[in-house]
Amino acid sequence: MEVRKIKKQKRRVALLLHRWYPAYGGEQVYVENLARGLVDAGYEVDILTNDSDGRLSKEEKSFEKIPEIRVKRFRGPYVLSAFFELLKCRRKYFASHAHSVRAAFAMKSASWLTRVPTVLTVHSNHIFAEKWTLKKVLHRVMTLETKYGQEISISEQFLKGKNVNDPVLVIPPGIDVEPYDAVDGGREAEAFSVLFVGDLRYDKGIDLLLKAAAKLVESSDFIQKQKDFVLHIVGEGSEEKSLKKLAEKLDLSKYVKFHGRLLDEALIRQYKSADLFVMPSRADSLALTLLEACAASLPILATDVGDHRKIVLDNTNGHTVHPGDVDELSYYLELFALNPHLEQMGEASYSLVSQEYDWAQCLEKNLRVYESFASAVAPGEYFMPWELPRLFSGRRKFKSEYKGRKPLKFCFTLDVENSHDPELLPDFLERFSDFSSTQEMPSSIFAETELLDGLRDEFLGLSSGGHELALRSSETSWNATPERKKVLRDLKEYSNAGGWENLKMFRPPFAASEEDLEIIHDAGFEYLPISEDPMPHLKWKFIFPVGEAIEMNLANVLKMDDEELLNSINRLRAYQSEHGVDPFLIFKANSNDFISTPGIGHSSGENFSILSQKLAFLREHMDIEFHTLSKFCKTLS
Repeated sequence: MEVRKIKKQKRRVALLLHRWYPAYGGEQVYVENLARGLVDAGYEVDILTNDSDGRLSKEEKSFEKIPEIRVKRFRGPYVLSAFFELLKCRRKYFASHAHSVRAAFAMKSASWLTRVPTVLTVHSNHIFAEKWTLKKVLHRVMTLETKYGQEISISEQFLKGKNVNDPVLVIPPGIDVEPYDAVDGGREAEAFSVLFVGDLRYDKGIDLLLKAAAKLVESSDFIQKQKDFVLHIVGEGSEEKSLKKLAEKLDLSKYVKFHGRLLDEALIRQYKSADLFVMPSRADSLALTLLEACAASLPILATDVGDHRKIVLDNTNGHTVHPGDVDELSYYLELFALNPHLEQMGEASYSLVSQEYDWAQCLEKNLRVYESFASAVAPGEYFMPWELPRLFSGRRKFKSEYKGRKPLKFCFTLDVENSHDPELLPDFLERFSDFSSTQEMPSSIFAETELLDGLRDEFLGLSSGGHELALRSSETSWNATPERKKVLRDLKEYSNAGGWENLKMFRPPFAASEEDLEIIHDAGFEYLPISEDPMPHLKWKFIFPVGEAIEMNLANVLKMDDEELLNSINRLRAYQSEHGVDPFLIFKANSNDFISTPGIGHSSGENFSILSQKLAFLREHMDIEFHTLSKFCKTLS
């Protein structure tokens, strides 16, 4: 029997990046590949970015036509635009994932209200810059001192900073080598072709490369007389005009070619026609173009910044030099020009990237982060300030007392925690049994298998007394989807082989998604969510009024006076009646509500008395039928 029909709905993720195509760089490529991978994994994706001048390429237009991907471009201040978009659409997003500091600021500000899980991937940062600038301060605040659901860095160097998001995951970027394998190379035997690909900005150090090339041309008799030397610069950026002027000033016009932006096969052909790839960055994390060069089987000359040493292995597939050292850069350019083993070094590059930097590995690690949020949904739901008039406008229809004659089917559920002192639980279970007997209230008791086995006699006694035994999982085991399926298979085998009969109900440790419900039902278990007051309660979140959905559990009920409790249940009954459902209440208590350390009694133990008073009050005002969850499910069939 199926408790409810499940409407399959894909999870939607917001990817935030303030610069998008036609701007082109490692972050844009990373986000595009991540978006494609998420779609393949069953997600839908919104890319929140700024509107920018320029034309999209044919390939970029094709990407934006994928039905599951929407690119939302904002005009005006990006942080404000993204912030309000996240507030407006917060119910749609399963998670928000920022890929720049400005994007992180907008995302984090919105998350204080929306409570949507947040992820930050640090692609490049200025936290280790020598000079204190506003950019360095902002990067330190947003990447080291701001808490996220999960922070990711593409480089291990970032871990040297003291971070509140401990642990920070290191997920280096990956690349698919198949498109590179499909393009034939076109290197010229009598030419020495050097290639740079990336943003034309100061951090990338292209001016240093031009100065090193000028020294090489002036001093290297070999290159001038026996080989044609050419430096190809691919990319766009703020330094483009000044770099062209510098090339003219250094008398390099016939040696340097600026290609602008190249994409896809044209870019791959440019890689495959080169003899050497150079990345002269002053500061970097882990340039994606290094992986692209490796996929094209190129030897590499790069500065020793970020995690470049993990890609560029000295005397194996290239060399690293000190950042800012023009003489050393020029020396190694000449050394590579005279090196007869460039092809073998290129093969070492290809082997490295194909084995250790495959894009599928990068995607899988990102998906694990998203899956970890699947069961970590915070209790209660917030409604934004502008939604409150609409939500509270319906208050009148819930204000009057419920007029129906049908009894309220009351399902009392108890979660028994295994974090207590084992000596306390037997006494608590005995006291709970006596309390339930006095109230003539059968209940559904959820426990993990370790507790059922450890307190077998006590739980069997509860079962013989009319209570229903049910299963629950720990937070650590209820993680990624494959793990959940295995947990449920193991629990089914346990209930069949362990001498436990009629273990039909299962409760996950967190609010269940629609996908979770389907998995639970497919495994042969049933699950029903805790009832909620249909009218959101007004509260303040920082300086904003918000509405919060109130779950009907003992912790919340203890905060209500009798009139508040009666009104909440009457609203629930009226709401159910309006939708053609017989009135019911699924109530949750936790053993933590009744057990105080070091013993039973005092404030928590008094909750038995308070709960007894609440139930007596409800009985005065309505007819109550107590059901176990399994018995209640049968009434729905």
